[in-house]
Amino acid sequence: MKNIEVLIDNGGEIALGQISTASCGASTSDNHSAVAMPVRRDGEMLNALLKRLDKVTGRQYEHNETVE
Repeated sequence: MKNIEVLIDNGGEIALGQISTASCGASTSDNHSAVAMPVRRDGEMLNALLKRLDKVTGRQYEHNETVE
């Protein structure tokens, strides 16, 4: 999970838990704003959610691409 590691090394953070009405989600943020906030899919394992979070965090930084 290289993208999350780089984010944390540069002062960013991750969070796991309930996001609004979604029962579980994950988010990454840097010193300025939220970077990614995927919602856990039905039956999705936590490790899979974290891998997806890493992927969309990388896409945001590398391509300035918002992923919903």
